[in-house]
Amino acid sequence: MPPADRERLSGIIQNQNRSEEDLRYVMQRVQDLAGIDFTVKRAAAYVEQAQAALSPFPSSPEKEALLAVSDYTLKRKK
Repeated sequence: MPPADRERLSGIIQNQNRSEEDLRYVMQRVQDLAGIDFTVKRAAAYVEQAQAALSPFPSSPEKEALLAVSDYTLKRKK
């Protein structure tokens, strides 16, 4: 990303009084840079890591709830 874009994004993020145009610019840049896909993949990796950490524990309602919540966080639509 060019330094000018980086500076503009940083300024918008730090500004408490963002305009609708500013927000549209940020959303467009996120889409252009595949930011959503990157974030979903990163979240999936964390969920996989968390679920693997639960594998040594015996099956229980609590473990099943944690596994279900972790799956839900990736599949939910806002």
